[in-house]
Parts: sequence; structure tokens; C-alpha cells
Amino acid sequence: MAVTEFEDELYEEAYQIAAGQTVRDGKVYGGIQEIRGVQTFVPPGMTGDQLEQYLNEISVNVIESATGRQISDRLAKKIKEDDDYNLRNIGGSKYFIEYGKDGTATAADVDGQPLIIDIIELQKSFGLVRPEETTLETPPEKAAPEEEAPVIEKSESELRKEFFDGPASDTMSFEQFLIQQGRGDLVKPMKMAGGGAVELVRGDPNYYKDLL
Repeated sequence: MAVTEFEDELYEEAYQIAAGQTVRDGKVYGGIQEIRGVQTFVPPGMTGDQLEQYLNEISVNVIESATGRQISDRLAKKIKEDDDYNLRNIGGSKYFIEYGKDGTATAADVDGQPLIIDIIELQKSFGLVRPEETTLETPPEKAAPEEEAPVIEKSESELRKEFFDGPASDTMSFEQFLIQQGRGDLVKPMKMAGGGAVELVRGDPNYYKDLL
């Protein structure tokens, strides 16, 4: 018999299947799960508890090993202990560490650059995934790569228009969109009260003034 009325459970099941969620031995892997009070995309093959545990065990050394970048000891401690820090998937296995349930700001390294973490590399840093073994065999010769057309960077105004006119504005902040488009240089660091290291970044309020 055909379903003639909207059913929440069927919709939720289809939604989770599309997000790669599976259940094995009573454990839920992948899909959209609640991590520190926020609905978060969990990679297939990983439980929500595992993903949250990574946040609970973040350290300066782990971040440097996974990303090649440094964060302050204070930020590492905050990420571990403050549940207002959470993860937002930006495609594939890559995540921001955000502050605030609505993504008020994004965690930054000691240079003030937004921090992007690859969960697979993070797993390796925790010793949960072995780095790929190298081989001594001579690799086959590769064909000479074709010349690629030069990449023309979009201007700030073009990116702003693309963001607000498109669907991205429904799922992320403007500064996150800039980073995703490879223009993290346009994201402005937040000023820390009393000086000190930059720990979070957010967009410049001037980006939005012409929309008010």
C-alpha cells in the first residue's frame, strides 16, 4: 500500500541512509548524530562517541601532527573542556572546530588562520590509523601532465554575491564559505581581550552592511 501521508520516521530513515548511516551490533555508525548538543555529520565507519572523543582528547601535539599547524595550549584546553566547541563538516573528511551552537566563530592557529582538520589525519595522530606504508618498488612512469588553465581568483564582492545568492548561506557563515573557496586570507581575526594569541576567527561585519 502506498504511503499517502508524510511520516517522520520514514523521512528520518531515508535521510540517515543518504548520509551513510548504518547500524552494526547495536552501534550507530555515520550519518547525522548529536555531538556536544549539535547535529553533526559523522563519517561512515565511525560512531558519534568516537568523533566526540577526539574533541575530548585534543592537544597541541595532536593538532600539530594532524595539520602541521600549532594552536595555543589555552585553546586546546578550551576545546577539550568546553562543550560550546564542536565540529562542522565542510566536505569529505574535513572539519572546522567551531565555537557556539550556531557557529559564532571558528578556531584558529597561532597565526590567526582558520583551522581545518582532516579526521583521517587526526586518527593517525591518535595512533588509530596506521600511516600508509611506503614501497621500494619503482613506480610506473607517469604521463606528462597537461597544462592547466590559470586559476583566476574571485574578488571579495563576487564571493559575497555568490554566497548570499546561493544555498551556502543556509548552511555556513560567510567566513567559512571564504575558507572553503580557498580565500581564507579574507577572513579577519577576532581581537582578544587584553591582547594575547588569536584563537578564533570570524567575518568582518562590513561584509553585511550593504544588506541591512
